[in-house]
Formats: sequence, C-alpha cells, structure tokens
Amino acid sequence: LTSEKGQPPLCMQIDEKQLLVQLENEFYLLPLAHLQRTKLQQQFAQGVPVSQPLLMPISIESDENLLASAQSLYELLLTLSVEIGWTAKRIMLRKVPAGMRHMPWTQILPLLLNIDRSSEQPLQEQFVEVLISAESQYNNEQSASLWQWFVANEGTEVSTKIKQMGTCVPLAQWLKSYV
Repeated sequence: LTSEKGQPPLCMQIDEKQLLVQLENEFYLLPLAHLQRTKLQQQFAQGVPVSQPLLMPISIESDENLLASAQSLYELLLTLSVEIGWTAKRIMLRKVPAGMRHMPWTQILPLLLNIDRSSEQPLQEQFVEVLISAESQYNNEQSASLWQWFVANEGTEVSTKIKQMGTCVPLAQWLKSYV
C-alpha cells in the first residue's frame, strides 16, 4: 500500500504507544508521545488555553509536604489554567486548560505538585512533560485524533517531521526475508 501524491502518509497504530508510518518505500515507528508533545507545545505557543471546570472535581489525599507544594504552586498553576484548592488533608483540582478534561488528572495532579520549581526548564515545558508522562498509553480513538491533528497542522512538513521524530525500520527487508 502506498499513499497517493498529495495524500497524507499511511499509518497504523501498532500498540498503545506508537504508529507505523509509511513514507514512500520507508517505514517509521512514530511514538504517539512525540505527536502529543508537538500538539501541546503548539497549543501553548498560541497562548495558554482558558480554564475549563472539571465536570467532577478531582480530590487526592495530601500530607504536609504535598499541601505545602500545592500552596506554593497555586499562583503558578493559575498561569497554566489549572485551578486547585485544598483542605488540611485533601487537594482538589477544579479547573484545567480547555480541551484537556479527558486527560488522566488523578495521575497528573500528584506529578504536577512535585515539579521542580528550581529547574531552569520553564514551567510550561515541565507542565507539557507531566501531561505526556501521565498519558503513556493511547487508544485507537486518541491515536487517530493525534494523527489527524498532526497531518492537518504540519502541512507540507509532515514527511520531514516524521523523519525527525520517528525511527526508520527496515520493514520491507524484514518482510522479504520471510517470503
């Protein structure tokens, strides 16, 4: 199978973490996390999305250290459209950036509260990395959505980006050796 000229490259999800993409006669393994990172970076480059209330606020247990971290990060998190609240024993997540309610916030919140504030890496970049690390597996719907977004937004640079982000695999040679 080959894609027609002017059509996006063919791809298929091979597991929860990567796509197999065909560019002309070459095949590339493309980690879905790379597509997610690209999408999030572009979203934040256009400006931080507005806050969107969670339909069901998330609440996690906290200890003194986590509570202190939440209190010290409160203002910084607001700049990322993340709104939290707290009691003596719990931290609640109330709002998240628009379009991100589907993410696994129960896993993300503790990671977010433990980011390194002394790091030279900008908070926004750390935030993107936390989001990606928490969403390590992608179902068919998520991978198809990421692929469609990637092809639509990268335009003529799709092939170049795939070669930069993916790993070329000798699939055609492997298949020939078994025929």
